[in-house]
Amino acid sequence: MTHYFKGGWYPVGGAKAIAQAIIPVIEQGGGVVITQRRVTEILLQSGVAVGVKAQDTAHTKANLETYFAPIVVSDAGAFNTYVKLIPPNYPLAERQKIQAFPKSSSMVTAYLGFKESPQQLGFQGENHWIYTTYNHDAIAQTPPIPADNLPKFCYLSFPSLKDPLAEVHTAEIIAHVDYDFFSQWREQSWRRRGADYTELKAQITQSLIQLVECHYPGFQDLIEYAELSTPLTVEHFDASDRGAIFGIPCIPERLDQSWIGARTPIKNLYLTGADTLSLGIMGAMMGGVKTAGLLNGAFGFFKIMATIMKR
Repeated sequence: MTHYFKGGWYPVGGAKAIAQAIIPVIEQGGGVVITQRRVTEILLQSGVAVGVKAQDTAHTKANLETYFAPIVVSDAGAFNTYVKLIPPNYPLAERQKIQAFPKSSSMVTAYLGFKESPQQLGFQGENHWIYTTYNHDAIAQTPPIPADNLPKFCYLSFPSLKDPLAEVHTAEIIAHVDYDFFSQWREQSWRRRGADYTELKAQITQSLIQLVECHYPGFQDLIEYAELSTPLTVEHFDASDRGAIFGIPCIPERLDQSWIGARTPIKNLYLTGADTLSLGIMGAMMGGVKTAGLLNGAFGFFKIMATIMKR
């Protein structure tokens, strides 16, 4: 956790550097990386996972594609895997339990582009948690766009200051929000949600910027570009339930659920990612280690851990 004190580890070259490093390893092992596909169903035969069906998102009128595999690993989250991808006619007690489980909150994120480096204000790439009250329960329940005052909390991060290859400077301001605050626009498609939605996003963006400005004067003057994502944006791009970026909420009851883990009741079907272990970036990474170790046996798990520690 101590890496967060200086802003968190960040891949040189941005997130794409992770894919650029991993894809050659997958291909050397005989694997293939396919993009622009949305899995629509996990294929089962006699209660055993044997593959998936997928839609080509670039050609939505094309027939569904079928991919067979001896083992299926889902990183779509426990909710999507059990509720949406496993055929509904397959009996699963976990399906009803997941649907009844409390829902996680989502986020609004203001993406900012700067005219000049934010280092002139003293920022060095660290993260900032800005709170206006110690009542964290109230913060979680308050929308980030009160009409007559500023949000009670935001999180500020500077991706460009963490990346030595960055040529321009950026920042993100994030705040918790309940999905239902935006649910009235749910049935409207991305970029076609109307003037009211656009105006609301502009208000939220400005309120988040103003909150940071109150703590770091001059911040607003550096901004050249701003764009906001909402829970509907998250839901559109990663199909998470109600735009919950952290998956199943991290409440005490989560620890008692049999469906939180790498194993599923279906043979040859496994979960990975945050719903396998713990939420967040580190939780998702260690969830991947857990699943890989399970598939490779105990020796495989310790070998993976040793490799990580060496790096």
